[in-house]
Amino acid sequence: MEKLWSCGKAINRGSRTKRAPLETWVHEQKKRLRHDGLDEVLATLQTALDGTAITGPGNQYRRIVLENTINHFIKNRTRMRYQTLRERGLVIGSGLIEGTVRHLVGYGSTARGCDGARPERRPSFT
Repeated sequence: MEKLWSCGKAINRGSRTKRAPLETWVHEQKKRLRHDGLDEVLATLQTALDGTAITGPGNQYRRIVLENTINHFIKNRTRMRYQTLRERGLVIGSGLIEGTVRHLVGYGSTARGCDGARPERRPSFT
């Protein structure tokens, strides 16, 4: 979802002072993604990219953000079928899984017996 916020900031200029349009745009895109509307999101991003001039103050950055996000979404299309995955009872966020692994394995700088300065003392996954 961070990519949507970056795109929203690129599309909604002046978002530092006018936060409501940015939040509305991001909310709408998240809603589309959650309901398997990736094609709609991609069309919205492509329209924004097409409407962003090649030159001008900040436009090169805006275009890079939009292009990178479009490419990322296309590359990861099969992983972004959130509604379908939820209907199958699958977990769609990696945070839950990563947190569980860290908890069960005790991995991380706060784990008992783990010394960040000495890598040989870190738990190994191999």
